[in-house]
Order: sequence, then structure tokens, then C-alpha cells
Amino acid sequence: MNRLKIFLLLVFLPGFIFSQSKKIREAERAFAQKEYYQAADLYKKAYAELERAEDKATVIFKVGLCYRLIGDFKSAEAFFAKAIKARYPDPEVLFLLADSKKSLGKYEEAIVEFTNFKKEMPGDQRGENGIRSCELAVKWMADSSKYVVENMAPINSKSADFAPAFKDDNHLTLLFTSTREGCMGSGTDNGMGQLFSDLFETTLDKNSKWSLPLPLPPPVSTKDNEGSASMDLRSGLLYFTRCVRESKKERHCNIQVSAKQGTQWAAEVTLPFCSDSFHYGQPAVSPDGYTIYFSSNMRGGYGGLDIWMSTYDTRTKAFSPPRNLGPDINSSGAENFPSLSSDGNTLYFSSDTHPGMGSLDIFKSEYLDGTWGKPANLQFPINSAGDDFGIIFDKGNERGYFSSNRSGGKGGDDIYSFTLSR
Repeated sequence: MNRLKIFLLLVFLPGFIFSQSKKIREAERAFAQKEYYQAADLYKKAYAELERAEDKATVIFKVGLCYRLIGDFKSAEAFFAKAIKARYPDPEVLFLLADSKKSLGKYEEAIVEFTNFKKEMPGDQRGENGIRSCELAVKWMADSSKYVVENMAPINSKSADFAPAFKDDNHLTLLFTSTREGCMGSGTDNGMGQLFSDLFETTLDKNSKWSLPLPLPPPVSTKDNEGSASMDLRSGLLYFTRCVRESKKERHCNIQVSAKQGTQWAAEVTLPFCSDSFHYGQPAVSPDGYTIYFSSNMRGGYGGLDIWMSTYDTRTKAFSPPRNLGPDINSSGAENFPSLSSDGNTLYFSSDTHPGMGSLDIFKSEYLDGTWGKPANLQFPINSAGDDFGIIFDKGNERGYFSSNRSGGKGGDDIYSFTLSR
């Protein structure tokens, strides 16, 4: 699930004094550099070399954590359960097991585990929030829905396909991110275990059929990860995320902008407020083209990832210093994948912390009296037990597209369409 989603998860690891074996050192290095797919494999190989029971329990836990961070909640559930059986001492494992079950749609089982976590950590609000989220999920699934949701099988692949964006005013061409065959990068990204992602485009013809998705050419597509784009339809500027991994360093993500020049793209430029100290991604441009919303872990936020905004000043020809959207929108967890309604007065985004059905749920907030209001969950069937994110609306609120890794899809992440029921 390579959707440039960055988690900030600090877990105390009691009594974790590994032997200095090569496999352990390699696993720790991979984990520190967010190469979670590779780290999981290395930890499993190192397990047999450990002697102390507490070290073995911690390795099992860290394998589960790796799977959680790449979105493989089925494997995460199995390893967190094994860690509990192996007497891993940190109550955090109870929360992570509960959250994994929730992300698999096992709401009743998740409530049991959230309750266990609440007993161990009565002052931690996540236990009560988890129980409430599961209860709401069951309720929302029982209610009738006003939307019909369909998998866009003709453009999805067996790989990850996500974060749709409109490329033209008529909304006939979609841009989206994919790790399918045909991407510019070679080899496998050790972070997620898939090919390096690129931006692809597909066009709806007069017979309502989508064309074969093709990657955007260089300089937009490179050997690194590109994706999560937003098009300023007024000026022809394409804003997108690029994550570059330098040798033996953590992957670093910035927001790039490139101008459309006929059928080609101009050399990309990094937005000036991006720095090497933080991650920036998933840009969303306002309808007038002057304000950009994005996700970042920059200093001054409320959690691992927050939604920020910056406005372009036509007089100074510069972007303003980024401003955080505040604690009503942002939480102690991750808020990401912002998008805007056609009038710019409704903000859509995903969160893994506001009460919801799965790991990531889609929320909306209305702009009133100069401020963004309390987020409202879009509920089922827009949201599911899986990750739901990257929503866009096609000229109003009656239809649109979003991404999800819910069960029954064609690949890891798929693009779905939704239409208002009549």
C-alpha cells in the first residue's frame, strides 16, 4: 500500500537488548529508515538467533508493527496476538491488536481487545475511542446508504492504485498514483514491497469507457516515488508529491510543481516552504489556484501528520509560511489526503484518529465564519473497515471518486466511483 502515508508511532520497548548479530543490526537499520517490508523479513530471519524470551517477544511485536505500517492488517493481527501470547509486556500491543481487528472489520472482537487495553491503561483515551468507533461502524453499516459505490475495475490493477485527481475542466481525464508495471523506477521499494509509484492518466471516451492508463512522462515521472497530485486547472500547474531516498538515509518527501506545456511538462520545482527536516505531501489546490493544502509532520503540529495550508501572494510572488488548520481538524494521529469542494468551502481529508470505521476514514469540514468546523465522518459505504482516502467530487455532491483498500478489491488500493442514489 504505497500511498506516501507516514506514521509517527513511538513505542517504548522495555528490556529490548538485542545481541549484536548482523541480522538484528540490518533489521533495526531497515526499520529506522522506514523500510518496513524489508525489516519484517529481516526480523523474522533473526528470530531463530535469539535466546532470551523477552527478546523473542519483542521481535514478534516489531514484525507485527512492520506489517501494520505497510497496511497488512491481517499479518499484523496475527503477530500482535503472538506477541501477547509470548508475554510482550507493553500494553501498547493490546491497542494495536484491537486496532488491527477493527481495520479488518472484526468489530466485536476489536471491542473486546479495546476493553482489555482500557483496563490496562484507563487514562488512555484511545481505548474508549476505539470502542466508540466500532459501535458507530456497526450502526452505520446497518443504516441505508445514499451512495452506490463501485470498483473501477477497468483502470485498477493488481498493484496499488489510489489518489484520483481531475486533469481537465470537463473532468474527463483522471490522474492517479500507481505501482503497476510500467513505472519508471526499477526494482522493489523496500518500504512497502511494491514497485516505485508514478502518476498515471486515463480518459473517459464518448462511449463512457476509460482508456488504458499511461504514466506521465519525465520530468514528472522518475525512478523515485511520485504521486498524490492536484491540478490547478486555471493555470495548468501540476502539484505532486515526490519521495526520494538517498543511500543509507531515510526517504524524504517534498511537494513539486510542474507547468503543462502542450503535451509535455516543464522541469519541476520544489515548493519553497519545503525543508529537508520534514515531510510534505498530498497537495490539494483551491479552486482559485492561490491556496494549497497539504499534509506534513513539520514542527508545530498536533500529531504525526497534520493538514497545513499556504497561500500564494501575487504581489510578492511567494507562498506564505504554512499555517496549521488547528486542533479541530488535526489530532494526535495522522490527518492526510486533503481535497476541496468545487466552491472551496468544504474540506475533505482522511484521519486515523477521529472516530471512524477503519484505519483511515474520510471526513469533511465546512468553512464558516473564517474557520473550519468540526469534522463529520462520511460513514458507510464511502468509509469501510479498510483505508479510505483521496476523495474528489465531480461537479457537485452527486458523484465522484476515492481510494480504498477494502475487501473485494482488485489490488491493494483501488479507485472507486460513487453515485448518489435516486
